[in-house]
This record gives sequence, C-alpha cells and structure tokens, in this order.
Amino acid sequence: MNASFTKSLLASLLLLTLSCPSKADNFSDDRGDAKIIKTERTNAPGITGPSSVCRQAVINYSFPVTSGVTYKWSYSPSTDVLIAPTTGNDITVYFGAGAADGTLTVQNAADNSIVGTLAISILSAVSEPSISFADNNSVTAGGPGVTKTLIAGGCTGTVLWYDQNGNQVSSGSSYTTSVIPIVRSNSEIKYKAVCQVGGCSSLAATTTIFVKATPYAPNVSVVTQKEDCATPSKPFSSPLLTANVCTDATYWYDSPTGGNILRAGPTYTQKVYSPGTFVYAACALNGVESDTRTAKELPFAAQPAIPDIFTAGMSADAKKHLCDGETTLLQSSVTNSDYDYLWRNDDIVFNTDGPSVTISKAGGYTLGIKRKDGQCFTVYSPTTIRISVSQPIAKPIITASPSATICVGDSVTLTSSPGIKYIWSDGSSNQKITGIKTSGTYTVKLADADGCFTSF
Repeated sequence: MNASFTKSLLASLLLLTLSCPSKADNFSDDRGDAKIIKTERTNAPGITGPSSVCRQAVINYSFPVTSGVTYKWSYSPSTDVLIAPTTGNDITVYFGAGAADGTLTVQNAADNSIVGTLAISILSAVSEPSISFADNNSVTAGGPGVTKTLIAGGCTGTVLWYDQNGNQVSSGSSYTTSVIPIVRSNSEIKYKAVCQVGGCSSLAATTTIFVKATPYAPNVSVVTQKEDCATPSKPFSSPLLTANVCTDATYWYDSPTGGNILRAGPTYTQKVYSPGTFVYAACALNGVESDTRTAKELPFAAQPAIPDIFTAGMSADAKKHLCDGETTLLQSSVTNSDYDYLWRNDDIVFNTDGPSVTISKAGGYTLGIKRKDGQCFTVYSPTTIRISVSQPIAKPIITASPSATICVGDSVTLTSSPGIKYIWSDGSSNQKITGIKTSGTYTVKLADADGCFTSF
C-alpha cells in the first residue's frame, strides 16, 4: 500500500469518526501508518415523562440539559392541550377533555431541528359521578345526631369523597357526614366526589347541603293575670303569657322535650288551679324549632285561706276580760308576706300592720285577709274574739278612827271605802283593820267583780 493511499484512507476514517458519536471498544488494527477505530452509534437522549396519560391530567415532562441550547416544545394535535412554559428543559402539559393521541416534540430553538419526540396515548375520559341524598333531601337543620348520607352513582371505579376544604374524608359509593352543627343563620356545606378508574380521575362532582337556621328559644313573660275566686273552695288563676324574640312562629308545649303542642301563637293562657304548673315555649323559623324550650311556671295566687284568730290561752269565740290599762296580743292563724291584714273592732278597721296586733280596748275583734295585688276578695275569720275591759276603779279612801295620830299604848282602826275585795299592805283582806298600835304607812287595793285591782 503506497503512502498516498494510506493518508487518504486515514483522512476518510478520521472524517467518519468525527461525524458520529462513537465509543472505543479496545479493538485496534495497525496497518502501516493508519489506525482504524471501531465505533457504535448510541440512541439520542429522550423525553422523560409518561407516554399514557388521562384526560384532564396535568403532567410534567423534561429533556436533558445541554449547555448553550434552548429547547421549545409542541404537541400535535394541539386541540385542548396546553404547554407551559413552551421553552426550557422542564415543562408542564395539561391534557384537556378533548385531547387526542399525538406526539410531544422538543426542538432546538436555534434551528428548529427536532431533538426528541414522545408518542403519547390518551386514555379514555372518566365521567364525573352523580351525587344524591339517601333521604332525597338536601335541606336539614343541624343538631345532635343530625347527619346526611351521600350516594355516588355512575362510577365503575373508586369514589373519593372530599370536604369543602379539599380534605379527603372517605372513599366508597356512599358517605355519611359528620354531625351537622346548629347554626343561627342559613348556611351551606359542600362535599365533592371524584371517580377513579385505571389511575385516571374524573372532574369533581359537587353537592351542597343546605343547613337551615335554628332559632333561639323565646323569652316568656306574664302580661296579665286574672283571678277567679267566686268559688272559694276552688279558686284559679288565668295568667296571660307572651313569648318574645320569635320572628316566625311560637309553639307552647306541655313538656320540655317531645310532648304535646298546647297552642301555636305568640301568647298563651290557661286556668291554673294550683302552683307548680309549667308550660314550655319554642320558637320556629322556616319549620325549624329552637333547640331548647323556655320553661315558665304559670303563676297561681289564689285567695288566702280563711284565717282564725287566737290569743294566749284563748280560742276563737272566747271571751277575755282586761283590766283597765292591760293589753293582750291577738294573732292570725295565716301568715304570708303577700297578704294585707285588716284587723277590725266591731267592723271598723283599726290596724293593718300584720298578722298580729296588740289591743287594750273592749269590743268584738275579727280579721280580714286579702292579697296585696288586689286580686280576689277579702276573706274574714268566721269567728270573733270578744274583749271586755273593766272600768277604772276609784282610788280607795282610808279613814282612821279615832285619829291617825295616837299616843303610846293607844290603837287606831283603819277603814277602806267600799269594794268587792280588799288587799291591805299588811296582808289583811277585810274592809277594816283594827288595833293598829304601830306607826307607819298603810295602803289598800280594791278589786272589782272581774278581779281587777287598783294599785297601791
């Protein structure tokens, strides 16, 4: 082989080597001045990312970085496919519901040469599920134990449930919500369902639970109160109650929960024959009752019991005698701070201070009782205590005979003015005391027929 041929062959071999990516495989053959290197062509670097995608999916793709090279991307057919950004090594592709099978291409932005492609298959779209309510009602009021069961239809795969904050709360064909709270104004709670089939997800189906406002319980007050005491043995009250705050409807019940509706309306009245009778009021708004009821005792203030009068050692209708200047205490058998007490002497009211009175005058004493609120009539004691009072006894006159002044050894007789009984200061009990020989002061008390005495 001549030298010129060898140089020509070497030149062509070197040209071939430079035009192809190559790899030495440790095999060489020295032939004169020429060195032959065996090379292998390698695959061009490819696009990284899935080749099968779901409709409505967002997928990331990348291409190896080459210094100084800018890449641009495209997808064909481009209908309903969005690439962002369209240049760079890393992109995000949105495959919409109308996307079709096609090719993702990356080009050198400088000369538009294609440096990579990826055939992409679009998987069948997954239809979003339908959502219904187990009780066929999307409206409810909140409260203890109140839940809603949602049912998903039209999904051949797995249904994922999400709350309105985007948190997955369950999976399966149905979902029972957590307890729906009481709200004071109308509100909404939203849930979403997504159908997954073969790794593809549908768009989210949304449903709304409409939660109706629960009103507060009303304030209840007594507007008026009428009393019927025509039959003293069975008096009754007729209070009129009113419920405030309710803007829609008011219901009156006979029980704090459950029970029977006694009346619908803002006011309520009934006859009350004894204390301890209660009624329970609830507000209603758009068919939703308040979560509690207001309890109200129906006021009962019947006429007072018929009183009796007594005094120490005496019963009603007894007679009692008072000496001049003496007093005695009369008391009522009925005591109540809600009553007025009308003490009468021979039908003339002389004292209204309370259930007892101190007296010193003669007469027939009776007692009337009435309620301070003026309802019902006054009841009177059927009996009378009669008090007699002795007339003042004249101060006795003592005479001395022969004289109040005597000589030693003499005596004197003291005589009282007439009376029923006599009590002398020396203990004598006759009208006269005789044979007094000792000087001193002598006094006498007289008693009348009732046993009243004068003082010394």
